[in-house]
Amino acid sequence: MERALKAAGVPVEAHYYDGEGHGYFLLPNRRDYYTKLLAFLGRHLDGDQAAR
Repeated sequence: MERALKAAGVPVEAHYYDGEGHGYFLLPNRRDYYTKLLAFLGRHLDGDQAAR
């Protein structure tokens, strides 16, 4: 999906964590992922970013 979007000229944000697969199980990775997700949604849905 990421490759196809980039090939089509669509901006893509992707995040990968060492030792993780199709889910995020390590707490620091989950925290980082959800922080980035909330920021992404805030930017693209014109909403306020959640406080940490």
